[in-house]
Amino acid sequence: MSEATLSDAFDAWADGSVDDAAAATQIVDLLRTGVSTRRDLVECALLEVALYRIHPVPRPPWWRRPVRLGGWRGASLLAVILIGGLCLQTSLNWQPVFGRVSSGHLRADGCKTTNLRALTEVEVSDESSASVQLKDGSTFTAEPGSRFRIKPLNDDGRAYEFFLHSGRSEFHLIPGCRSFTVLTPYGDVQAVGPHFSVEIDTANKTLKLSGATRLLGKGQS
Repeated sequence: MSEATLSDAFDAWADGSVDDAAAATQIVDLLRTGVSTRRDLVECALLEVALYRIHPVPRPPWWRRPVRLGGWRGASLLAVILIGGLCLQTSLNWQPVFGRVSSGHLRADGCKTTNLRALTEVEVSDESSASVQLKDGSTFTAEPGSRFRIKPLNDDGRAYEFFLHSGRSEFHLIPGCRSFTVLTPYGDVQAVGPHFSVEIDTANKTLKLSGATRLLGKGQS
């Protein structure tokens, strides 16, 4: 079998004229014909190596290379994913600040906070009361152990729904036209004056009110 025949077999395999199995079978049959054919194969292989050294195959562009996650590349990719996930979670859970703690301590999601964010469940520490100043200058003081969240009804912070889940809170609102409603499990209370307080009596499932308020009825929180 001549070198041309062996070369034809390699060419057919390289250009895809035959599949891998057929090409392998053809080359094996050629190698069984004798020593000269095997010598031809070695010469072809040496020629391929020499050509590769002179004209190395260029590396494919980065977007066509296989992704390998080992080593520092894998660690870097994992760090980017984790940081991106934390940033996404923070952005999804972010709420604007409508009040700041002036005294005492509030806890949100188990952590102390000095900011009162919209629709965030907060709890007053058991050690002391907590006073908060709202965006428009109004203030309220919640007793130890009280739990609540606040919902602004507009962007300028002059109308609120205050969800009082437990405890007692005393309010001092800036005089003016506003809507301020305290929602509790046992009734909803609307402010009709700047100073009032609301306390939840859990044992009797009732409310204790003082100041300028109006009881609206069944609780909504």
